[in-house]
Amino acid sequence: FVIVIVIVMTTTAASSTLYILYGSATGNAEGISKDLAAELNDNKETRLPPPFTNVVCKELDLFRKCMKEWKDAPVASSDNKQQKKYGVILVSSTTGNGDAPENAGRFVRFLKKQTTANDTTSFQHVAYAVLGLGDTNYDQFCAMGKLLDKKMEDLGGTRAKPLACADEATGLEDVVEPWLETVVQDLARACCADGDNSESAAPPPTPTTTQPVPETTPTLSTTMATPAQTSTTTTTTTNTV
Repeated sequence: FVIVIVIVMTTTAASSTLYILYGSATGNAEGISKDLAAELNDNKETRLPPPFTNVVCKELDLFRKCMKEWKDAPVASSDNKQQKKYGVILVSSTTGNGDAPENAGRFVRFLKKQTTANDTTSFQHVAYAVLGLGDTNYDQFCAMGKLLDKKMEDLGGTRAKPLACADEATGLEDVVEPWLETVVQDLARACCADGDNSESAAPPPTPTTTQPVPETTPTLSTTMATPAQTSTTTTTTTNTV
């Protein structure tokens, strides 16, 4: 009986784990990934939305364990009834002439091998987001980030957030910090969505477009309906300034 209980608990926990996988050459991608994982784990109530209950951070080359968990769809539970996919954040720099960091090479070779084999299901149960780190002083800017983003989609993954490419030449934080603010929420929505996640960003603009129209139109019509009041308008503006 004890063995059965342990198996059930492990399966449920796996389905609610958010993975952060990184490929790092100089330590930037590793630092960003580990800092995010620590922040989320230390502030689960405010920073970690359902269906996620914990965060695991590791090198990209240690992806095999994740793949075993992602082979089948998430296990339904009382806490994760709406979860449809697993969540993963990929953070990688680029080295040499568009090459993968040493601790990401095995994962990149796996992606290319599966693509050659016309596999389109390796990541069918996965929602992902990619952050690429690069330097525009080099020709192959964020080559690894771009490759990961494309291959994950080619192999069946669901893109939860557009690829972000941070430039060390101008300051990584300009792209990294805004991206980190929303990536976990975007992943959570993608993991609980029934289908394409492209509609997840659609609702916010709708009220913005609809509401201002009736408020703005009366103001303009009132001002323009009294062309003879030009001098009065000018006086008002002067006084305001």
